[in-house]
Amino acid sequence: MTLARIDYSGGQDIGRRESQQDAYMICDRGKQDHVLFLLADGMGGHVSGELAAKLAIESFARDNGQSFGPCHEAFDRCLDQSNRAIASEIEKNPEHDGMGCTFVALEMIGSHYSWISIGDSPLFLIRDGTVRRINADHSMASRLDAAAKRGDITYEEARTSPNRHALLYALTGEPLSRIDWQRQAQTLLPGDWLILASDGLESLSTDEIATVVARISEKKAAHICKALLAAVTAKEARHQDNVTVIAISLDPAGQALSADQNAVVTRPIRVGR
Repeated sequence: MTLARIDYSGGQDIGRRESQQDAYMICDRGKQDHVLFLLADGMGGHVSGELAAKLAIESFARDNGQSFGPCHEAFDRCLDQSNRAIASEIEKNPEHDGMGCTFVALEMIGSHYSWISIGDSPLFLIRDGTVRRINADHSMASRLDAAAKRGDITYEEARTSPNRHALLYALTGEPLSRIDWQRQAQTLLPGDWLILASDGLESLSTDEIATVVARISEKKAAHICKALLAAVTAKEARHQDNVTVIAISLDPAGQALSADQNAVVTRPIRVGR
């Protein structure tokens, strides 16, 4: 059976921050029909946040390459190892106490995908012009929005709360009490897009994301990434966070990807931070 080829690309912008605490990695398993995508958003100060994201991604990629069994079980083990890597670093270097990161992992095999996540970094599915977040938001934003929907607070209070971006769950080296994962592989349809991102992308509403994608005439992953990053920059948000975007779709032509798409690799490497 011939598996569908995958079109993908990743990119970053530092925003208005002093350092880049997002990290991402793309591992193509030596094929363009089996690809692992990893994204982490660090927290705990400039140095510690960057280190936490780096440790989590490198540990997950290493352990995933050695894991066997159902995808969701392998992902669970790898995420636990990423968390242990952060715990070990904090134990060796107490000055990093309080560091951690969000994490999203997605694996594509042909047209089928599975994922696991913790924290507030979004995973979007774009289908028929509609953008839908498919992973949970482990931040106070989700609780504030639910409170506004119930009428406990106003929508303006929810939107402007200083606690809105406080994380409820993340990789911090402490025992994991909540993760979000997909037990059954889902199918990516022709024309669909998967977007992994750090929360810096949420300077754009889902409607704005849909509009950016719809306006691109040649639907290639590299173009989608560049357009989304450019749209965030154009917003000129006063406190714009780091933003990382990975765009994924099926290659409609079934052809090899162009050489200028830097995310195409032949072995697991760290391609962004």
